[in-house]
Amino acid sequence: MIQWGGMAALADDAPIAAMRAAYRRRRDLAVSLLRPSGLLDYTPEGAFYVLANVSSTGMTGDEFARALLEEERVAVAPASGFALAPEFGPDGLPRGEITASGAPEYPVNPKARDRVRIAFCVSDEELREGLTRMVRFAARRRPAAAAKA
Repeated sequence: MIQWGGMAALADDAPIAAMRAAYRRRRDLAVSLLRPSGLLDYTPEGAFYVLANVSSTGMTGDEFARALLEEERVAVAPASGFALAPEFGPDGLPRGEITASGAPEYPVNPKARDRVRIAFCVSDEELREGLTRMVRFAARRRPAAAAKA
């Protein structure tokens, strides 16, 4: 019975196509706003998020995310939380330093230090507003020398 239900659900791919089109449209919107401002150096090809490069502001992704939330009320996530690079032991398990809480801490890909993650799972209007605020915030935070370059 479950297999027949699954087959019926997969027979209509219109909802999947609509979702794919919405994410592509939002990706294109993000690219159109972030690239001219110098915050984007690639085009996502299969993800529903983008990792914006905030290094021109002189801030790390963690600092940028915190200040953007406080000043512009826009939430982005530091990319460091999405770019763990653990080493693996001979048993195939990741090795990490055990913290005071008992949870392991893994090294982070160094490229993620200056990036923030922006997900496309909001409306087009919310994404446009958030990205507009983010671009304005980044422009205010750029050192004077970088702004002239």
